[in-house]
Amino acid sequence: MINITYFVHGTTTDNEEDISSGWKDVGLSELGVRQSIELKENIKDKKFDVVFCSDLKRAVDSAKIVFEGAPIIADIRLRECNYGKFNGKSSLIVEPMQEKNITESFPEGESCEDVKNRIADFLEFLHQNYDGNPRTQRAEQSSHDGNPRTQRAEQSSHDGNPRTQRAEQSSHDGKHVAIVSHKAPQLALDVLLKGKTWEQAFAEDWRKTKAWRPGWEYTL
Repeated sequence: MINITYFVHGTTTDNEEDISSGWKDVGLSELGVRQSIELKENIKDKKFDVVFCSDLKRAVDSAKIVFEGAPIIADIRLRECNYGKFNGKSSLIVEPMQEKNITESFPEGESCEDVKNRIADFLEFLHQNYDGNPRTQRAEQSSHDGNPRTQRAEQSSHDGNPRTQRAEQSSHDGKHVAIVSHKAPQLALDVLLKGKTWEQAFAEDWRKTKAWRPGWEYTL
């Protein structure tokens, strides 16, 4: 199991002008910098095994502030939706198009499903690399099946030895992963990990309900 805490980047100069950046590489505004500093303080007691972010500047800069001093891995799969010809255009135009472009791509860009597919690929990467030791778990499970003698012997060897039990449990524990990214990848997580439809994800998006919080939790 992997615990994911998802953070959105701070406010950008485009956000303040009601522009939907998409793949336009824009930086944080002064407000966005302050937001990131405040978020750093809000989550100072949380521990993460690894930090990922989109490779776009607004996400990278937010991650560097929030997780100052920690190694940060930028991943192109965590980018915002590519609005194609509409990158950097007015949000009054782009936002209604987002909800209509679930399966149909923006001109020269992506659809929501395209974003979901690359996020699914990223989640598979996490599963293969940060989910405790799933390969060892599967091998052990396979070796135990149908062999009660082995099971009894291992149970006997573990009984009364909490140190061994704790060590084995620790070796199989998943990681706590932090992600700093954008709107569309977060909604894709809602679809992939919380079983929402795209329509539900858009309708319940915190940007509409004004229910921002310092991190959203997901389990892989």
